[in-house]
Amino acid sequence: MLEQKLKKLIDERNRGFLQKEDCFIVPEELGLLERKRESNERRGVELVRSNVKGRILSKSKLDLQTHFLYAVHYEQLCKQRGKLYLEERVEYRKAIFEKKQLVDDRELIPSSHQEEHQTPQKELEKNWIDLELMRKRSLPFLSHHQPLPLMRQKEDIQKRLSLKKEERAPFNRIEAVRYAELWWNDYNPEYRKFTDNCTNFISQCMRAGGAPMRGYPNRSNGWWYQNNNWSFSWSVAHSFRWYLSGSTVGLRGQEKSSARELIPGDVICYDFDGDGVWQHNTIVVAKDFNGEPLVNAQTTNSRMRYWAYEDSTAWTPEIKYKFFHILDN
Repeated sequence: MLEQKLKKLIDERNRGFLQKEDCFIVPEELGLLERKRESNERRGVELVRSNVKGRILSKSKLDLQTHFLYAVHYEQLCKQRGKLYLEERVEYRKAIFEKKQLVDDRELIPSSHQEEHQTPQKELEKNWIDLELMRKRSLPFLSHHQPLPLMRQKEDIQKRLSLKKEERAPFNRIEAVRYAELWWNDYNPEYRKFTDNCTNFISQCMRAGGAPMRGYPNRSNGWWYQNNNWSFSWSVAHSFRWYLSGSTVGLRGQEKSSARELIPGDVICYDFDGDGVWQHNTIVVAKDFNGEPLVNAQTTNSRMRYWAYEDSTAWTPEIKYKFFHILDN
């Protein structure tokens, strides 16, 4: 059956992470696998265990072809300097079989069709390891802080925004990171969800940390979300990057020269092609045991991912980064 062939494809991809030989069936992804291995060797990271779980979202037939849309949840236990942390990532992919032979398998940006059939995180997770325990070990400074209920988060944010400027508390990094941990593979129903959701997600994290909004109702001005409307800087990666460079009030960023200078709650912006168009944003949620940032992000939903994104299909040798330290209110 084709479902069994698809399962074998997923298992083969998982085996490729753990073994030296190239196990990917899709040739275009061989370079990605090699970059991941080289990155781990450079960082002194040993991949102790890799678990990949797949779930078929839809199946359709067109002439002699069978199309599958499916989700793959990676759970990878990493060891660095004798200490463990858990990295996770969820990909949405399309596989095409023709006469029972695989002819195409590629990663997709989630579409509206896939959003309707998206599998909740809890359904994808099987207890191959104590995930909650590993998350606490991965984020030691958050180990005693449980995520606030959504309504409590909203009340706290509204309370902070209602205060006078001189009464506002500093940017709350723990709250921003806590939000990033709570929603990295889910979508807060109080916000609109976009096909490319990376910047919308980072903006929500900034707001959860108490970053003040400004500029409403001018979409080209400031950074804000209100009444189911939003500024360009709230949801567009390129606009958000330039907003952080130029803002002197409200949410403000200070450019740093290296990723090592960032701390949890800070932001990294990505220009994958190096052509001046910024396409992606992430939030720093922790530092690895070499002092390098680990990030959470959406679109390809990721948790505790190494900041350089060398394991991304969007990565190119021309990639450029911007590192922003978020300033206090």
